[in-house]
Amino acid sequence: MWSAVRLRLRYGFVSVIVGLVAACCLTRGQSAGENQPNPLSDDRQNKQYETAVSQYEHLLATAPDRTPGSALFGVRTQLATALFMLHRYDDSLHALEPVVPANWKSSSHSPSQTAPNLVGIPAQAWVVQGLDYLELNRLREAIRSLRQALAVNANSGTARLALGDALARGGQLREALREYQEQVRRAPTLSDPWYKLGLAHSALAGRLAGDAGEKFRDSVVGQQLAAEKLLETGRSLDAARALSRLLRQAPAALQLHADLGAALLGLGYAKSAEGHFRQELLRDPDCPLARLGLAQTAALRGDWDEVLVQLQQLDNLHPRETMLLMDSPPAGVVRQAWTEGKMHASEGFATSRVGAIWKAWLSDSDLVQVAGKGGTAACTKSSPKSSTPAGLWLSQACYRLLRSKLRAKRSLLRAEKIKLAEAEFRLGDYAGALRAAENVLRSDPEQPWGTYWLTKAHSALATDCFVRVGTLNPDSPRVHQMLAKHYAGWADYSKAKTEYLAALRLAPGLPDLHLGLATVYWRTAEWPQAQKELERTLELAPGSAVARYELGNTYVQQRQWDSAVPHLRQALADSSLAFGARLDLSKAESEMGQTRQALEDLLPIASEDKDGEVHFRIAKLYRKLGDSAHAQGALEIFKQLSAAAQRASDSDLDLVESERGKETKQPGW
Repeated sequence: MWSAVRLRLRYGFVSVIVGLVAACCLTRGQSAGENQPNPLSDDRQNKQYETAVSQYEHLLATAPDRTPGSALFGVRTQLATALFMLHRYDDSLHALEPVVPANWKSSSHSPSQTAPNLVGIPAQAWVVQGLDYLELNRLREAIRSLRQALAVNANSGTARLALGDALARGGQLREALREYQEQVRRAPTLSDPWYKLGLAHSALAGRLAGDAGEKFRDSVVGQQLAAEKLLETGRSLDAARALSRLLRQAPAALQLHADLGAALLGLGYAKSAEGHFRQELLRDPDCPLARLGLAQTAALRGDWDEVLVQLQQLDNLHPRETMLLMDSPPAGVVRQAWTEGKMHASEGFATSRVGAIWKAWLSDSDLVQVAGKGGTAACTKSSPKSSTPAGLWLSQACYRLLRSKLRAKRSLLRAEKIKLAEAEFRLGDYAGALRAAENVLRSDPEQPWGTYWLTKAHSALATDCFVRVGTLNPDSPRVHQMLAKHYAGWADYSKAKTEYLAALRLAPGLPDLHLGLATVYWRTAEWPQAQKELERTLELAPGSAVARYELGNTYVQQRQWDSAVPHLRQALADSSLAFGARLDLSKAESEMGQTRQALEDLLPIASEDKDGEVHFRIAKLYRKLGDSAHAQGALEIFKQLSAAAQRASDSDLDLVESERGKETKQPGW
C-alpha cells in the first residue's frame, strides 16, 4: 500500500515539474502550422525530456505488482509525451501500447461519445498517440486517435488542431476547415486556430482554382480563374500566356483585357498593357483594375492629368476596392521609376488627396490614413438590375442597392444567385459571398461562376485570418515570421517584407529571420539590401548553405566576382543548390579570366540541361579556349534543347512576344 502511495507521490512530483512542461511544449509544437524551435533552448529542453524519460522508465520498472492501473496509465502517458517531444515517435507509440488496446475499434459513430471498451483511457494518451501517428504520416490512424481524444475531452485544442492537420494532409480540406472553425469558435483570442484556418482557406482557394482549370476546360470563366491565380502568385509570364489564349477564344469576355494588362505591366510592357486597359474600359467602364493600370502607365508617360482622373474615378466609385488594390505593390517598372526619381508629379496632382494616396502606395507607407475614404458618388442607377452580366462591375453604392434587393427576394434565379455572390464579395462580406456561391453550386454544380466566387471568397477569408493572427500576436516574432513566409509563398513580397521587419524588431538575433528577409530582397532584385541581410545571416549561422548561395548570387548580380566565388564554392556541397551555384560560379570565374576553371565547374551539370543554357555557356568557354570542335558539339546540343523548349511554348508565347515587339520607343514613352 505504502509503495503505491510513494509511487503516486513521486509520479505527481515529476509530472508537475516535467509533465506540464512537456504538455505545454506539445501544444506549442503544434501551434501556428509549424514547429519553430528556439535554438537557444532546444538542448536544455531535450535534456529535461531525456531525464523525464529515464525517471518514468525507472518508475515503471520498479512499480509494485499491485500498483493501480490508473497510476501506471498516467506514467506511461507522460513517458510517451516526453518521447514525442524527443521526436521518438515509434518509441512513444510503444510506450502507449499497454494503455491503448491493440487494434482498438470504436463502437460509436459519434465523435462526442466514447466506446465502452475505451472508458478510462486518459485523453492525453489519445492525443499523444494521434500526434505520433501524424508525425509518422499514418493519417488514418492519427484521425481515429484524435477523434477519440475529442470524444474524451471536447475542449482539447491540441487534439482538434492536430485533427485538422491530419485531415488537411490527407486532402480532406473541407473537413479540416470545419475543425479549425470550431476551434476558432471555442478560442477566438488564440492565434493558432486562426492561422490554421487561414491556411485551410488558402489551400481550398488554390485547389478550386486548379480544379477549375481542368473541370471547366472549355469555360472562359474557369480558365480565367486559373489564370488570375497565376497573376496573384507573381507568375506574370504564365498568366500572360494563359490570358492571351483566352482572349483569342473570347475577345469580348469581361476582365480579360484588364488581367492581361496587369500581367504585361508586370513584365515591363507598359505600352501594350495600356492598350489592354483601355480596351477593358470600353467594355466595362467601372473596372477598377483597368483604371489603376491606366494610372500607372500614364505616370510612366508623365501624363499626371490622366493619373489624377483615373485615381479620382477609382477612389470615388470604388473606395473599398481602392484599398484592396493598393494593398498589393505597384508594378515593378512603376516602383523602379519612382525609387530612381524618374517620376516628377505635377504640383496639382502632388497636392491632391489621390496624390497623397499615390505617394503612400509607391513609398510603401501606411495607406489607411489617406485611402478608402472616397465613395461620395451615389448610385446613378435608381434600381440596379440583377440581370447585369456576371462580372460586370458596378459602383460600390450600386452594389449595396443590388444586394439589398436580392436579399429581400424569397427565391432567386440562377443569374441572380451569381450576382448576389458577386455583390457580397465586392462589398467585403466574404462569408456571405461563400454562402451565396455555395448556393449557386447546390442548384448547379457545373456552374463556373459558382466556383469562381467560392474560390475568391476562400482566398479573401484566408487573408482576413492572417490579419487576425498578426493582430492577436503583434509581439510574437514567430507569428510575424510565419505570416511573412505565407506572403512570400504567394509572391506578395511587400507584405512579406513588412512582416519580416516586424519580426526582426522583436528578435534581431534570429538568423532565419534575416535569411527570410534577405530572400525577399533577393527575389525582388534589391541587391544591396539582400547583401546586408545575407551577410548578417552568415554572421549568426555560418553553416547556412542557402545564405551562402544567395549571397554568392547577389555578388554576381552586382558584378562583384571575387566576392562571389568563395560563397558559391561552399554552396556546392548542398545538392539542392549545386545547379544554380555552378552556373553562377562558372560565370564569375569566366568574367575573372579563369576560363578553364569555369569550364570544369560547368561540365558536371551538362546532363541536367533542360533548355540549352548550360551547353550554350559551355560552347562559349570552349571557344575562348580555342577548342572549336568541342565548341561546335556543345552548340549543336544547345540548338536541339533550345528548339525543343521553344516548341513547347511557341503556341502560348506568340501573343506575348508580339506585345514585346510593340514596346518600341515612341514620343510620350
